[in-house]
Amino acid sequence: MSNNFRPMSPHMGIYKFPFAGLLSGAHRITGALAYLYLLCTSWLLIFSHYCKQVPKLITFFGTGNIGFILMSLFLVAAFYHTFNGIKYLLWITGKAHSVKAVNSIGILTILLTIITSILYIILLKKL
Repeated sequence: MSNNFRPMSPHMGIYKFPFAGLLSGAHRITGALAYLYLLCTSWLLIFSHYCKQVPKLITFFGTGNIGFILMSLFLVAAFYHTFNGIKYLLWITGKAHSVKAVNSIGILTILLTIITSILYIILLKKL
């Protein structure tokens, strides 16, 4: 062995996590959260037909700050998942495969998510 000071395996301190990997993980997490939110909402609507207490629970969450926060988080997850899905559609057409294009489209995805989420949250607050 020519270099005895070389580490046997890479260490986390020298490993730079790729930006595309972070966006991919966020895409999966937001998809799962959006699915969970829609599943819980649909079950609440189904149970509201059979149980008289569920509409009171829906009204409590729908008119309070908790419901507003949950709806806002759902909107952020849904918008990010949508814009990242559009980015994926670009990829499967064979466009934007360079590292620079991937990073710039990823930043654009995040910016579009923030802008549309803020606009919709302002709209929700006015309702």
